[in-house]
Amino acid sequence: MASAEKQQESGPLLRAAYEGDVDRVKELLLAGVPVDIANQAGLQAIHFAAKTGNVDLASELLRQGASINVPSHDVFTPLYMAAQIGHLEIVMLLLAQGSDPTTKTQNGSTAKDVAYQQGYQAVAELLEEYERRLIQRSRENSVEDEAEKSPKPTNGVKSKICPKNPSYQEVIPSPKHSPLKTKPTNGVEK
Repeated sequence: MASAEKQQESGPLLRAAYEGDVDRVKELLLAGVPVDIANQAGLQAIHFAAKTGNVDLASELLRQGASINVPSHDVFTPLYMAAQIGHLEIVMLLLAQGSDPTTKTQNGSTAKDVAYQQGYQAVAELLEEYERRLIQRSRENSVEDEAEKSPKPTNGVKSKICPKNPSYQEVIPSPKHSPLKTKPTNGVEK
C-alpha cells in the first residue's frame, strides 16, 4: 500500500478514535482499515483511546488486535499517554492486558514517572506496585531457572516435581467496563 493511501486511510480511523466514536471505529475496521494504521507522529487509534480515557474504545481496539505496547515516534506508549492524563481505568486495562510499564520515552521517563509528575498519585502508585511485582516475579523466575539447571542428587530415588500451574496469573485490578478483565489465580476467579 502506498504511503499516501496509508495516510488517507488513517484519517477517518484516527479521527473516529479521537472522537470516541466506537461504532464508527468498528465500521472502519470491518471495511478493512488496519487497526494499527498510524499518523505522521506514529500515533495509532489505541493511543487516542488511552489519551481520551475511553475504556470501551480501548477494549474494542484491543479485541481487534491493536498492539498494547506500540510506541509513537517519541516512544509514547498507550500506557504512558493514559498515565500522563490520569486515566486510571485505562491504565488498569492496559496493565491487565500485558502493557509494559518499564518502557521509557526518549527522555527516559516511564508511565509511573509522568503520573507522579502530573500529580496522579493513584495511577503512579498502581504503576509502582505493578513494577515491583514484575521485578519480584522476574527474580523468582530467575531463581527457579537456576534451580532447574542445577544437578539434583538422586540417591536412586525418583521424585516427582510438581509443574508450575500454567493458569496462574497475578491478579491486577481491572476496569469494571472491560470484558477483558478476568485474570484467574490458580484456577479460582477473583
